[in-house]
Amino acid sequence: MNGKSYERTESRKDEQVMNGKRIIRRLLPLCLILGVGVSGLTGCHGRKNGSGDPKVQKAHAVDRGKLKDKSVVISVGDTTVTYAEYLTYQWLLQTPLKTAYPDALWNYEFQGKSMDQESLEELLKTIIQIKILVKESDGNNVSLGVDEIKDMDHKADELYASIPEDEVKNYKISKELLHRIYEENNLAVKMYEVWGKDVGGEGTEAEKIQKVTWEFTPEDKEEKYNEAKAWADGRASYAGNFMSYAAQTGKLAKEEYVGDLDKDETLHKEALLLEKGGMAGPVETEDAYVVLSLVDKNSKAVLETYQSQILSIRQRENFVTVYEIRAQKYEVKVSHSLVQK
Repeated sequence: MNGKSYERTESRKDEQVMNGKRIIRRLLPLCLILGVGVSGLTGCHGRKNGSGDPKVQKAHAVDRGKLKDKSVVISVGDTTVTYAEYLTYQWLLQTPLKTAYPDALWNYEFQGKSMDQESLEELLKTIIQIKILVKESDGNNVSLGVDEIKDMDHKADELYASIPEDEVKNYKISKELLHRIYEENNLAVKMYEVWGKDVGGEGTEAEKIQKVTWEFTPEDKEEKYNEAKAWADGRASYAGNFMSYAAQTGKLAKEEYVGDLDKDETLHKEALLLEKGGMAGPVETEDAYVVLSLVDKNSKAVLETYQSQILSIRQRENFVTVYEIRAQKYEVKVSHSLVQK
């Protein structure tokens, strides 16, 4: 393999792993992918967030040393998570990813972290977020109806029946745990909807684009610009379409909707000037250079999709604002034995 081919292969691998890390945060139900910072996440003997504040619910003790099924590995206030429950969550998160990504990519380290490490960090955040949302559901009059519980339990039973016996054993999976996880996830989604209510106007301009991105740091900014410029020049003389050129050159191209309600309207303003199939770039954003191509603009379908996207973003922002305040009510502990695994 020559130098350029090797660089292209490594670049493609980096992009696949980076995309995989993004997917990690999107696999589980909506409430699990918010990426909200967790206040007071400490080890067994670390500083306890708000431990001197009588309004903060102190965390239950966690176990250390060799972990068993019923060992307490995470506590959120007086709510505890056993090692078996943690492993069940791990199976739920990692199984789809390990099926989609070979071990070579799963364990490939990019930007100081592999997909395996990323998934375990997200798993801790996910579990803590769910437990906080479930604890807050009582005070917000949010609950599950009898039919909803039956539906969740039925889905959990169907999943359990499909899991190979060796995985049930290795991940300590039980019907009881799956029932609880499904029910608590459903409650957490309801809490997301309560805290994420949106208020806002509608946009009048929107575009559907295809784009390729070169993320940069202060140290390699010029280098990344030159790479993006060379790619754009090559695309300009290429007879095929934008996506096929990206595939041919080993770049990861994505479709995206931009418009006049974006916080950063850079890409929207560039796309607005293009005709269908036209290309612009490299365009400098906050931390990347982007080469983009216009697919469509201001059609009914594009405007509707963009409005839905913006609504989702606003709901998330509203939710995060409330969550970060409410999360401070609970001290959180994580077993050192779990973190060091």
